[in-house]
Amino acid sequence: MRPVLLLSLSVIVGVSLAFIGAPWYALVPVVLVLSVLRVSHSPGHVILASALIIVGFLRGSVVSTPSVVPGPLSTVVQAVNSPIFTESGYYRGKVRDVASSEEFLMYWSEPWAAGLRLEVQGEVVIPIPPLNPGELDYAAYLDRQGIQGLFFVRTARPVARFRASLIESLRGFLRANLDDLPDASKGLALAAMLGDRSGLSTSVQENWRKSGASHILAVSGMHISIAAGAVYSLARRFTGFRTSWVVAGLSALLYTSLVGSSASAWRAALAFILLAVAKIALREAEPLNILGLVAALMLLLSPQALEDAGFLLSFAATLGLVWISPSLKSILPGHAYLRSLLSATLAAQAATLPVVLSLFGTWPFYGLLSNLLLVPASTLLVGSSLLAGMLGRVPGIRVVVYAVFSGVAWFFSSVVGWIASLPIASVNLVAMPVILIVAYYALLAFFPRVIKGYDRLGAVVTLCFMIMTAMLPSLIQSRDIELTFLSIGNADACHVRIGRQHYLIDVGTQEAAERIIVPYLRSQGVNALAGVFISHGHDDHVGGLPTLEQEFGIKWVFAGPGVELGERYTSLADSMHFAIGPTTLTAWQAQGSDLDLNNQSVVLLLQHGRFSALFTGDIGHVAEQALLPTITPVNVLKVAHHGSGLSSSSRWVQATYPRIAIISVGPNSYDHPSAVVTKALTDIGCQVLRTDETGAVRVVTKGNRYEVLTYAKGRWQRVRTYALSATNPGSKVKSSAPHLPFSWGRGMVCAAGCAAS
Repeated sequence: MRPVLLLSLSVIVGVSLAFIGAPWYALVPVVLVLSVLRVSHSPGHVILASALIIVGFLRGSVVSTPSVVPGPLSTVVQAVNSPIFTESGYYRGKVRDVASSEEFLMYWSEPWAAGLRLEVQGEVVIPIPPLNPGELDYAAYLDRQGIQGLFFVRTARPVARFRASLIESLRGFLRANLDDLPDASKGLALAAMLGDRSGLSTSVQENWRKSGASHILAVSGMHISIAAGAVYSLARRFTGFRTSWVVAGLSALLYTSLVGSSASAWRAALAFILLAVAKIALREAEPLNILGLVAALMLLLSPQALEDAGFLLSFAATLGLVWISPSLKSILPGHAYLRSLLSATLAAQAATLPVVLSLFGTWPFYGLLSNLLLVPASTLLVGSSLLAGMLGRVPGIRVVVYAVFSGVAWFFSSVVGWIASLPIASVNLVAMPVILIVAYYALLAFFPRVIKGYDRLGAVVTLCFMIMTAMLPSLIQSRDIELTFLSIGNADACHVRIGRQHYLIDVGTQEAAERIIVPYLRSQGVNALAGVFISHGHDDHVGGLPTLEQEFGIKWVFAGPGVELGERYTSLADSMHFAIGPTTLTAWQAQGSDLDLNNQSVVLLLQHGRFSALFTGDIGHVAEQALLPTITPVNVLKVAHHGSGLSSSSRWVQATYPRIAIISVGPNSYDHPSAVVTKALTDIGCQVLRTDETGAVRVVTKGNRYEVLTYAKGRWQRVRTYALSATNPGSKVKSSAPHLPFSWGRGMVCAAGCAAS
């Protein structure tokens, strides 16, 4: 191992150990491993490497504490940049508090200009940590950008105006030159040129993700190479070799400043600058040395980069290109150019697979195809967008550059849209645990040696082992039954996993489905929903259904009252009985034409062995009274109507007698949950879990016991495990109504027909 690479890796290992929360004594085995390297390195190198591990560990252990307190704020701010108009109907831009120099993302109903100083009044909001798996940690994302919080402005008054910075003026010049392009083309130009995707609609961004080509819109090595490479070629015509590299290095720095604080852009810029330094010094640039040194520098400056998707994906892809691609190229058949393209694409995808699954839980099935079609043309996309941004207002030339870019944009949009529309455009897989990630990258590290020793057969075998390692968590499913009550504010959604099949009981609002439920299901490796049960037709229970149908497809939908029945919807009526393997689901409904929609909610009882859980929709006291003769004690109760005082009467609580009560609730003006309800539950010894406080709640059962976990601080934490006796009162159902023999699979068609008749 080269000394520079050894020392860089020492810093990376130290920061990583601190960041993942490893205790200080975890440094001991690492230092012992380094001592073995004395065979190939001098004692001085080993001592220095050990010291750098400790330095990295200490640097990663420093945790920054926020200095901003959420709440009302009246202050004077200066606009760092010009705002963009968001889908929410507000303008958003970065501002700096004049007194404290803290930066915020400001939202206001009116636009403003860069350099403008404003006297503002409003509310500072700091996003809360994620309460569900798969949910974006927006607070951590803002922290990595140096932004203290979100500032929602009510009133603002200009007090002074200053000239915008050179960077912001140049950014504004490039944006203004694109104003005459159609909105769709302008959004793509801004994304390709500056990495700004705010002008792309949600559906367009989703198409780029599904096609596996979204990395083309993230400013990285390709963009820096095109921009700085063009400057180098131009400078070389007028000046000497060393001066040209100096100019090219400065242009890479300028371009990276233009696109903001993207980790992938800074990785590429720093790598290019180090390459320029090597060229100026007439030294050979070692790609692995440069990659390791850049990673070490970035982590020393900002250890939080270890959580940044751009940082991880950029370095993983580059490592694949440097380490794996040359070996792959040597065994692939065909023309040299095609071999280079295919080997680079395969290497980058193989190296980023664990990172992509950990961050997004989804893998673009046609990523290889889209990259083979689009990567060769990506130089045209970036180059034409830069030309349009620089020359978009020059008479005569403007028409030409607009026409060229529009043609390139049409090609990319057409290919991306076509690939995203193909069946199984993306596959959702469960994230790999740490031990499998280590095993995967160990196989990747030995891949070049395998190819050298065993030629193509060894390469194929190794690739198969790598694929199996990545898919293993998704292929091995626990036989336990899992109920996950998601934290989606004042709405209901519970994910039920029975074997390899996935169901939802209520689906929240459309916003909750897009922002929380879909990312959560992706993180759990869900690719299709076997069934969805809707208690009633209020938006907080059914609003997310169209989004989920479009994203996953739903085999059957059983809907309670107030839901417009579609072609594949079956009315969920009283006394239905479903058999899902060893699990049963029984539906009840209070009867009466005078009941409001809440009281008409269908109540569902899930039973597995001795375990039982009751889902109550939004029923009130009237429906509870009607259902009391049917209900027996249960282990888990989903409290009705977000804990409203109009539900969960004392008689109902005594009849259900739960050990765990889960209240799905968020910030509200209705005083949910009611103190009377929570007291009635705690008085019988029930543990009350609120999703706004604990995050998502998961109940795992084998039928003879069940375990309760909550999602706090970004990971599952066990609350308690309960054993179930053979005389558990929740294991029996009192119902005089006949049960319909529902079963999933082939029997489902019969079940739907029986229900319709």
